[in-house]
Formats: sequence, C-alpha cells, structure tokens
Amino acid sequence: MKITVDQVRYVAGLARLDLASGEEGSLTGQLNAILEYMDQLAEVDTTGVEPTSHVLPLTNVMRDDVVHECLTTAEALANAPAAEQGHFAVPKTLE
Repeated sequence: MKITVDQVRYVAGLARLDLASGEEGSLTGQLNAILEYMDQLAEVDTTGVEPTSHVLPLTNVMRDDVVHECLTTAEALANAPAAEQGHFAVPKTLE
C-alpha cells in the first residue's frame, strides 16, 4: 500500500496541522518508507519466538516490603502547618 499526497493532506487536516507545500511530499516519502519497512518485518519468520514486551528481561529493583513501627498520630502531625481533631487541616478546594 502506498500513501499519496492527498492522504497526507487529509490526515494533516484531521490533525489540524498546517503543512508547508514541501512538507507534504517529504512526509509522503517518509510514510511510504515506514510502510515498506513494515512489509519487510512481516516477512520475517517468527515461528517459535515468544512475544515479549521488552527486548531485555526486566528485574524489579525495589526493596522488599518490611513491616516496622508506624508513626503515632501525634508524631505524624508534629510538623503539620495545621491540624484539626487529629487530622491534617487543609484549605477547602470546593465550596
């Protein structure tokens, strides 16, 4: 499938892009090169290849969750700019 200049103009109009006259031809060529490459990729035999989301295996670098003592309410509110009835007091955002 080949992309035409008219199709590039149509898509640019949908995206509300204002393309210069020389850009339409350039983008048409670039899009066609991408589609040709996709056709090449479609010809590759991938039989027996597991689908992956990443090229390299990922490992979680986060630390393990460890249970420890929690702050008391008084400790948590010690540096609060304002507290009310054992809770952080914040300005009202909705009337």
